Amino acid sequence: MTDDLKKISGIGTAVAKRLADAGIELFEQLAADTAENVLTVLSGVRGISLARVMTWQKKAAALARDEATNRDENGQHYAKFVVTLLLDKQNRVRRTQLVAVADEQMASWAGWQPTEMAQMMASLAGLSEAGNEQVAMKLMDWRLMGEASSRRLLPAKRPFAVQLQLQADDEAAAQHCVATIYAKRLATGERKRLGEAAARLQHSAPTLLKISTASLPEGDYRLEAEVKLLGEMVGVETAVLQGGLFQMY
Repeated sequence: MTDDLKKISGIGTAVAKRLADAGIELFEQLAADTAENVLTVLSGVRGISLARVMTWQKKAAALARDEATNRDENGQHYAKFVVTLLLDKQNRVRRTQLVAVADEQMASWAGWQPTEMAQMMASLAGLSEAGNEQVAMKLMDWRLMGEASSRRLLPAKRPFAVQLQLQADDEAAAQHCVATIYAKRLATGERKRLGEAAARLQHSAPTLLKISTASLPEGDYRLEAEVKLLGEMVGVETAVLQGGLFQMY
């Protein structure tokens, strides 16, 4: 899917092709990019200036807003975002930028933070909480295999287990779920997949998922979970949970 960038006064076929070749094919992409980068993409094109590019970007933002506010007869509409990642030589995310197309609100933060991303998208889109609380979820704790209590310090050469508690808020919302547990290393931001478990959620009582995993290298970690919900009421939804910190020594 592409937008007709030639709707913007001053952008002709040649300029539109240069932009498309650089991956700028949508109004929101043109609006969210930096004017300096667009100017670089169009290097050598006569009559192009920073001021002119910024004028195009304002028009692109307006056109993107018009599209974003189009609703069908049932009031359904899209909330569109542009995500820009700053990567280092090892392709690790150094910085994330999120721009809401509808009103050009922007947020940015260091590294790759999926929980922060989801929360910021919900905030910028003004999501209603009604209907979104069908499942109560809690990332419980982690413990050494064979032990009853959790620890904040775990030996690096011993396997451990992670517990996740889920419960449907109402009977109609009861559904299947698949939970994938990760350990995020604080020093690098890298995530290691620890394991996965599936279960049928119940309304009458919490469902406790226990995922056994091998040991991790020494270091400080944060526990994270991606829970995919599958049911007739919601189709397929993914929720991200962030747990506490622990250390492998």
